[in-house]
Amino acid sequence: MKPRRDKIRCMTLRRPTALILLAFLGVASQALADGMMLPIIPAIRLKHGESTPMVTSPRQEAVLIVRGEMTRVILRTHFNAGPKELAWLVPVPAEPLEIATADEKVFERLDEWTAPTFYTEITRGLHLQCGCGAQDSAVLSDSKTVIVKAVGTAGVFDYVVLAATSADDLAAWLNEHHYAMPDSLAQIVGPYVRDGWQWLAMRVRPQEADKPTLAPHPITYTYRHDWIVYPLAISRPSAAQENEILLYVVADGPYQCENWANMTSRQMVQSATMTAGARVDDTIYGLERRKGTPSGTNYEDIFREETGRNDGRLFVAEYVGDYGRQIFQNVPGLDDGDALPPVLTRLRALVTPAAMDRDVELVPTDSVLPFRSIFHLTARRSHYAGLSGLGGIGVAFGLLFMAQHWFAGRRWRRAAAVACAAVACLLLTML
Repeated sequence: MKPRRDKIRCMTLRRPTALILLAFLGVASQALADGMMLPIIPAIRLKHGESTPMVTSPRQEAVLIVRGEMTRVILRTHFNAGPKELAWLVPVPAEPLEIATADEKVFERLDEWTAPTFYTEITRGLHLQCGCGAQDSAVLSDSKTVIVKAVGTAGVFDYVVLAATSADDLAAWLNEHHYAMPDSLAQIVGPYVRDGWQWLAMRVRPQEADKPTLAPHPITYTYRHDWIVYPLAISRPSAAQENEILLYVVADGPYQCENWANMTSRQMVQSATMTAGARVDDTIYGLERRKGTPSGTNYEDIFREETGRNDGRLFVAEYVGDYGRQIFQNVPGLDDGDALPPVLTRLRALVTPAAMDRDVELVPTDSVLPFRSIFHLTARRSHYAGLSGLGGIGVAFGLLFMAQHWFAGRRWRRAAAVACAAVACLLLTML
């Protein structure tokens, strides 16, 4: 008899980080990625000294496609509920170029291709138009230390590219141009300003604000720099109690995090299993079925436990290998799939705000071979009332014999016969 397999797809916890700024419309509440989150408040309602409450974003995800000194970034975020009037402030190591929208299916296709898969073996033992357009920049004036480098539109967003040499002046410029900033903004963006980062500021265009949406389309841009980095520290003030960081790096080889701990998914599960004193071999990894979890197993609990053993800062490689070039359909600049790098790395972290005190620096590695996370869970026969193998089969057939004998009797015997047959069928199914 061949093993019966029940396939469970790992559904990842569904959220690059953003700064929700002031728009001229309505009151909103919820979050974007790649920065700090604020609700949007109409300018007429702002009072001197009034602060705006933070909102949280529990999931951040990004694609970084590395081709020489050029890196293309694709960002997306999710909402449980929240605003139609959003703004998004993204720090970039160099001037962001080729700003546009990307196909909203990109991350779904990536997840389908790379997410861990779990098998149980019970043995006998909103698509939006891409592109950007010009916009009149006369209303956006430079200051002595803040320079407006570009303006335009991308899907539902108007955007402006800023360069700044003073964190205080950047905060003042944003406030002067009707972006509602917290008093602590200069302190938050100060490290990025000192390192020469530039800024991509976006907000929903007024004519798009009435369209219902909980997940704005992805935004893509490129930058020229030899530093591959994901800005995580800026999102710490608006982080949820637990935050999922999901990064996809497309490059000439595997990538890992330079300033965090690194493991593959198999190493993580094996480490946790051996810590628990369980047996590990090529088939049994100590994973168990668990209802109510995204994967249907205890994989998420193992992930959290291993993260705790690494001071809360652990990136787990869940996939390294080739990929379908069709994944990046309808992403500007990636139409020629043959020109894309050959290796895709999926990196995942589950972190608390306390661990989000540094950006994620990504570097090539030759220590990880191509793999896909496929785990096999073996059911334990001891779960089934201590019965095993031939003994359980014997009991089942004994019950069936009794059921056949009693069924021709009186009413109470027929009821007992039906009960015996049901128990026998259930026992055979479990065995």
